[in-house]
Amino acid sequence: MSLLKLQSLIDSSEQLVYRDQIAVMRSFENKRGAYEIVVELDQVPTIFKKQNEEAINLWLENFKPASIDKEECYELKVDAKVDKPTVPAKFSPRAEPAIYTENKEALMSLSKALLEDIEKIRKDTGYVAQANQICNSVNTIVNITKQQLKLLTEN
Repeated sequence: MSLLKLQSLIDSSEQLVYRDQIAVMRSFENKRGAYEIVVELDQVPTIFKKQNEEAINLWLENFKPASIDKEECYELKVDAKVDKPTVPAKFSPRAEPAIYTENKEALMSLSKALLEDIEKIRKDTGYVAQANQICNSVNTIVNITKQQLKLLTEN
């Protein structure tokens, strides 16, 4: 029964709705015991594989008739009118906290130095002790900056 229904949908080239997409049944073929069904979804051919007629029947229940209400289309077109011309977006620089702008250069050079230290550690494992000291200093700087931010936000 489901193969007859499928064939009638193919013959009619009726537009259907499947998961919010316009679908048109194009063909089906039995390949090695499974059915391959070609459906155009939004004008893109898509192949669905179903094992048996029962699976096809359950799958076909997901397809609903596509009905177009001419009055509704007209209303959508009328509502789509724009009263004011659109203005292109303007670039506005992102606001940065004062503490960041004051210490921006120092933070950038600190980040660069840390990346260089990572490379040195990869090349020479004897540099690890020195890198640990640098890491401790960086952690201290980060903690000081956190305290400054905390004090700024409390005021």
